[in-house]
Amino acid sequence: MAALAELSFEERVNATTTVSIDDDVWVISRPSISGIDCRQPSRDGDQLICDPEYGEVLHLDKNKERILRAYPLPAIPPTAIAITDDAVYCARQGDGGLPNSMACRIDRTTLDIKVRIFPSASEPAFTDPDTYRPDTWTVSDESLEVYKFIADNEGVWAEQYTGGWTRLDPVTLEIEARGTTGPTSRRS
Repeated sequence: MAALAELSFEERVNATTTVSIDDDVWVISRPSISGIDCRQPSRDGDQLICDPEYGEVLHLDKNKERILRAYPLPAIPPTAIAITDDAVYCARQGDGGLPNSMACRIDRTTLDIKVRIFPSASEPAFTDPDTYRPDTWTVSDESLEVYKFIADNEGVWAEQYTGGWTRLDPVTLEIEARGTTGPTSRRS
């Protein structure tokens, strides 16, 4: 991913959503790929940054002028982000072009990431053995709807299109319960 690292801050950081606690700033970014020399597909994942389906979570300095750390999420670009005292969470709802839903957790102390992919009911996730998938990614046996996404002191929550909530384990991101009433901190 050297080509991506060589982009200017302005080219690299195209923040679609930002969250922060105190001076800890995190963004979902969809970088400009116009200046990247794309390569032939390889198992190291470099070619995936040339894909318009590439996205990443970036940890920025408090002035939002420098990238402290980047978390690439090729083929599952996040669309939602939340932050708690312990972790940064991201998620996406699968759609027609990118059918898999996803939830991620970045530990704010260790900066380690875990990604759980939830395959769509019609298309299984990552069935091609040549598909690049980091060791920190897990493919679930279950699907997940992510109409809204919340992480708070009560847990991690994904709202279904029908209005019910799915509660995820805040560490493993496994589904704990479906059809729950959701986080009480968000009830009116």
